[in-house]
Amino acid sequence: MGILDLFHRRGENVPSTGLIRAVILHAAGRSWEFMPLSGTSKVRSIMTHRPVIKAHLTAVAMGAALTVGSIGSAAAVQAPAAKAAVSSSCGNWKDHYSQGRWTYSETRLCLKTDGQSVWPVLQVQNCQYYWGSAWYNANNRYPCTFDFHYDVKRNGNAVIKGAASGSTATSGEIPGTTGRCQGTGAYKLTARYEQHGPYWTDWPITVPDRTEQLNVPCGS
Repeated sequence: MGILDLFHRRGENVPSTGLIRAVILHAAGRSWEFMPLSGTSKVRSIMTHRPVIKAHLTAVAMGAALTVGSIGSAAAVQAPAAKAAVSSSCGNWKDHYSQGRWTYSETRLCLKTDGQSVWPVLQVQNCQYYWGSAWYNANNRYPCTFDFHYDVKRNGNAVIKGAASGSTATSGEIPGTTGRCQGTGAYKLTARYEQHGPYWTDWPITVPDRTEQLNVPCGS
């Protein structure tokens, strides 16, 4: 069937100039329009599938909304719990010189807890070395290095026993391993440690067994 036959079959006027300018395909609506070259005409026929497309777009939008809601719910479920605060119980600071007074530091023993676990810590400050006619602070190039041995007991029962090594600059901490809390109250921490450096390594600082009785808010 030709274009003119289609016009006659629909009972519509044929354009006076005789030829049809174009047949346009609307991709979005899959519709056809017959446009006259000139003159007046009633020729305009549109067959559309827009309701189907609209329904499809609606379904896509609903699916996207559900997906966003699911992601939000998953994020809410996976939010991490806040970490428990850590508290410390420490002894007094004590100062130490090496033989010949080439190195110096101040240290103290502590027990730390998060309410569930407890662990010993050797705290260090003012770690220095003497060179020429002045004292210099320890640093990354010339650090304080410690060997830290410890024994923690509660009511005579062993809680933690071990050793740790580490380095600090002028100030820092050397932590030990953790153990389970054995209730709130007095814990006995016995430790010995040796300091190497800073700068001078031929004259270490050796601290023999040192004991602290520390009250720790540890567990029930």
